[in-house]
Amino acid sequence: MMRNGGEASELFNPIEWALLVKNSESLESVFDNLIKRLKYATGGDTVFVLNTRLPQNFAPGNGLKFPAPDHVFGCFLNEEFHDYIVENDISHLDPMPKRVTPNCRPIVGWEGSELFRSFNDEEREYERIYYSFGFNVGIFIPNLNLQGGTLDGMALHMTAPVREAQAFLSAHLDQLQIAHAYLCEATRTNKLVLEHDAERPFLSPRERECVSWATAGYSTREISDRIKLSDDTINEYLRNAAKKLGASTRAQTCARATMAGLIDP
Repeated sequence: MMRNGGEASELFNPIEWALLVKNSESLESVFDNLIKRLKYATGGDTVFVLNTRLPQNFAPGNGLKFPAPDHVFGCFLNEEFHDYIVENDISHLDPMPKRVTPNCRPIVGWEGSELFRSFNDEEREYERIYYSFGFNVGIFIPNLNLQGGTLDGMALHMTAPVREAQAFLSAHLDQLQIAHAYLCEATRTNKLVLEHDAERPFLSPRERECVSWATAGYSTREISDRIKLSDDTINEYLRNAAKKLGASTRAQTCARATMAGLIDP
């Protein structure tokens, strides 16, 4: 059974995902918690991958492979699927990582979808194996750290009927992508923040205010309407905060400010 509406939205709260990292003793406990949430919400399986090294001159399809086993967190509904992939050494045929692009959009496919129609013969064999273990819809949500040259990802393997899964993704995929971005930034910055607390950057009151609203999910225009400043001024405060935090995206800015205790989420 899949959950929709407010119940699913609560499970995908990005602030909670970031704070799990801050308040947990190990990454294993963080991912155990999130896997249970996602299992409850989707009825499917989740696999998180961390610190996959990007190839030089990264481009879609340019040799991107899964990380070492100790960088993988997750579970499969049918463990035989995982065992089969490992024993037959065919993880490199997984078509999802090969299609990661620098814009980090989620990759979603099901039988008959445009993605699946683009598969070559080897990828179609992987698809056949995938279906044989009961999966109907595959999702891969990438999060690139171009500065560090690594990729983190979240893969969902869903057994729900395709139409039911499509309705769920239409309602929640954007929020799930944001929550995953917060999780990735939290795992990247948490150790640094804890070890160098005295070196935390200083944000001005206006920068903290703008980042706080952005962290709550408000757009530039919505923040502008609330605090009566122009869109350009709001964006300038957010850019200043990002520069101080060494962040390259708004999601990174919000996650790093949260992890450093610079804002009260």
